[in-house]
Amino acid sequence: MKVSTDIFIMGIMLGWGPCLGYCLPPLVSYIAGTQKGFLNGLKTTLLFSISRIIPYLVFALIASLLGQHLIRKYYDSTTGIIVYLISGIFISFLGMMFILGENPAFHFCKRFKNNKIGIIPLGFLIGISPCIPLFGILTYIATQAKTPAQGIYYGACFSAGTLLTPLIPLGIIAGGIPSLIIRKQKIYTIFSRLCGLFMVYLGIRVVSSV
Repeated sequence: MKVSTDIFIMGIMLGWGPCLGYCLPPLVSYIAGTQKGFLNGLKTTLLFSISRIIPYLVFALIASLLGQHLIRKYYDSTTGIIVYLISGIFISFLGMMFILGENPAFHFCKRFKNNKIGIIPLGFLIGISPCIPLFGILTYIATQAKTPAQGIYYGACFSAGTLLTPLIPLGIIAGGIPSLIIRKQKIYTIFSRLCGLFMVYLGIRVVSSV
């Protein structure tokens, strides 16, 4: 499987699971409390989504630059091999943590549920919040991106995956229906576990590439 496909799938899993289950409430609360009409709901959701993925692209660029320094520079040396092994183990470890339900970003996102700050700062803050899958993806990008441009491309693949969720339609109809869907915690739990399992798979791929 191609690296870009791996990262895209990870974005979809994250978007359908933890991101939707824990970060949709702030968006729905904001729209329901400040906006009226379907069109305004759409505009607000798009602004939120764009501001949320901007940090992903910046983080991906930074990860690729670090990867160039820490890995590519010593690719054929013992140091490079050790960094690869540590990176793969780290990604798999984060996946196991996620499977066990450990994620500090969940509590961070919940703090904004009733906060009436601007929608762009809200999306940006959620985008830069600590998230176990994001740490794993950035580590994966660091090991796979051969250039900064490729790092940004991988970040865009991840961002595109996170956008292919019910977030936009739910933002448009922010009212009674979203609150019912949010209660379906079992759905998010399943996707969270799949997300963690996929991270373990990515970690194994990094280790096996040594």
